[in-house]
Amino acid sequence: MFIWSVGKMHPLLEHLDSFTLPKLLSNDNDCKTIFEVYNIIPTSETQVNCPSCAKVISVAKDRKKLLGFVWRCRGLNGCGKTLSPATGTIFSKVKLSFADLFCLIYQFLEKKNTCQGLKEMNDYRKHTHRNKCSSETYVAYKKSLRSVCETIAINDFYTTIGGPGLKLEIDETFLTKRKYHRGRVTESMTVTIFGILCREQRRSIYFRVPGKAKHYLWPIVAKYAHQDSSNIYSDSALQYVGIEHLFANAIHKKTNHSAGQYVDENDKDNHINSLECDNRWMKKHVVCRNDLELIDSQIQTFVYFRNAFPNFSELSIAQKIERFLIDISRVFPGVNGIPLQWFPVEIPTPELAGIADLV
Repeated sequence: MFIWSVGKMHPLLEHLDSFTLPKLLSNDNDCKTIFEVYNIIPTSETQVNCPSCAKVISVAKDRKKLLGFVWRCRGLNGCGKTLSPATGTIFSKVKLSFADLFCLIYQFLEKKNTCQGLKEMNDYRKHTHRNKCSSETYVAYKKSLRSVCETIAINDFYTTIGGPGLKLEIDETFLTKRKYHRGRVTESMTVTIFGILCREQRRSIYFRVPGKAKHYLWPIVAKYAHQDSSNIYSDSALQYVGIEHLFANAIHKKTNHSAGQYVDENDKDNHINSLECDNRWMKKHVVCRNDLELIDSQIQTFVYFRNAFPNFSELSIAQKIERFLIDISRVFPGVNGIPLQWFPVEIPTPELAGIADLV
């Protein structure tokens, strides 16, 4: 797993906030410098080999290009091909200026909705005498940033959670519920989401599952929860009875939510309130609920925010941007790098998890 720590950041980012942002966005070269420092884009000094003939290619100035240059394979034995320095970077997906992309990243990390973010971006563009950005374009660019979150979440956070002496909370929830048994039943009311949280690691991961039966939940616990975890906390639902058999020496503690018991009076550690709190924020994050693939995308984006920024409210916007820029460079590393690949979250069956006899 990639480990990020708050350290010395670039001076242009150090004192960034909502008041200093307009000054930074007014200078496209400053935003370009930030992207170069965090390896979002290459510089003219970057040494690159030709993908066709493997020879070192030279730099040729071209002011029409976004970065102001291109790479050309010249020389006596060169193949003569031209390579764009934006190849393999996020600018191959997003056709924006440096200031526009930086503004988009800022709004994305501040979790501003489309209407509010689009209005702010168009205000900045109007200030620099440029055309407005359409809502369709804005949504498409935000999707590119969300794909970064999904890829990092899949590679870094959908791994084994818990460990020796650590405590886990498990719970399932419906994406939407009817109140007082009124109204029609919608498709989102049948969407079941299962979560696992580790208290000490301050990590949580979520899965969309076909149902809440142990046939669907136990294989996920067997695959993703560390077998040496010490305590497992859940509610008293029948699907969790005997789940301690999936662990080496874990103790399973339950609270009866149906009877109004959310914290055990005799054992204050016996609760799943931390996961219930995450469930609430996860549901707020899933805004669009009419498409299952989009629901999965939003769940994985929430997992990224929850685990990449476990103390989200305590971090400055500069620290969040720095972390996100590093993650962008891992997903879009350019010509010389190997990009991280997205793949679907694995939801094992009891047979694949090796627990068919227990289920």
